[in-house]
Amino acid sequence: MIEQKPEKKGVRRTVAIALGIICIVLAVSLIEVIADLSLQISSLNSKVNNLNSIVNFSRQETWFGSKTLTLNPNQNFSDGFYAPLSGQLRVVGHTQPTLQGIWTNLTWAVLYGDESLYQVSPPPFIDSWSGNFFAEEFPIFSFSAFYPAVQNPNVEFVIGNRGTVPVTVNLTITFTY
Repeated sequence: MIEQKPEKKGVRRTVAIALGIICIVLAVSLIEVIADLSLQISSLNSKVNNLNSIVNFSRQETWFGSKTLTLNPNQNFSDGFYAPLSGQLRVVGHTQPTLQGIWTNLTWAVLYGDESLYQVSPPPFIDSWSGNFFAEEFPIFSFSAFYPAVQNPNVEFVIGNRGTVPVTVNLTITFTY
């Protein structure tokens, strides 16, 4: 007859507890990895949606939303903006009294750091003036997204009054890229 060794219950219990702890640690680690991957997937989806909106030319920034200006005769107003990418700038205005001596000018520049490599003042490619309403669209070319640390204004918009009476202008400027 073969003699069997008595099993040690203490060793089996210790092994079972150790295996249980290892399983719990592995399960917690798996949950953390899944949570981290979910956050990364969400972040990547957001970046893809952002890039798709740029590719589809559907990002829009409002630079002025119904800004009211009063321009006296021979006075102008200018402001600078940052265009991260190329796109279209739409300028819409309503004047009181009707359009008499209002003029607009837009200049965009290609900047390298603080240096302007060249500047362009394009005529609007859509130009509508009637009564007390005007709408213009200007093409903007910008390479600023390639230098994200430098966000200097690279677009300057100027509106002026060469008439003989003060004019109030309600102005909206949107940039689509």
